[in-house]
Amino acid sequence: MTAMVETASVRVGHCCPDAPNVDVHVDGDVAFEDVPFEQISEYAELPAESHDIAVTPHGSDDPVLELTLDPEADAAYSALATGLLNDIECTVFDDAPGDVADRRDARPVRSRLAGRPGGERARRRRRADAV
Repeated sequence: MTAMVETASVRVGHCCPDAPNVDVHVDGDVAFEDVPFEQISEYAELPAESHDIAVTPHGSDDPVLELTLDPEADAAYSALATGLLNDIECTVFDDAPGDVADRRDARPVRSRLAGRPGGERARRRRRADAV
């Protein structure tokens, strides 16, 4: 009899407006390839153990972001690369996948698209000028 490996569900999102498409490496292997800005992947199952994560420009081996992810068994996570490329960071959310319409604990998340034409920063500036 083989032991069942406990897993966690993990998805990644590219929320860095000035970064190129990226590859996400998990423990040295490409797990998500050529991820474009504003895309969030489907969930992938990972063993519930510590993983080394590296984010690289698509086709490169030079990471722009490195971290360790320690997912718990039977949990779900969204790992989002956020900020601008010169100050990129990873924000990890504990998820509770399901139908939002049936949920009372849903958490809306709004991505700041600072510096992007028509983004939040540009709208704020226009409102202030109108007063």
